[in-house]
Amino acid sequence: MKISGRVAAALLACAALITTATSAQAADLNDPRLKDIAMQIVSSAENSTLDWKSQFGYIEDIDDGRGY
Repeated sequence: MKISGRVAAALLACAALITTATSAQAADLNDPRLKDIAMQIVSSAENSTLDWKSQFGYIEDIDDGRGY
């Protein structure tokens, strides 16, 4: 699988933020930086873009029985 440079940069940034978290303080998605990076990673897989905010309102019923 080929990963684009922007996705690789987002993954590296996320890894850096997680590894800098102390053992007493776990990294979680309440941190706005981590949440934004996580959303970029998901959006890159689902929508082929890191601009998750522009894709956030998209919805489609793909008739798989799970709804929207």
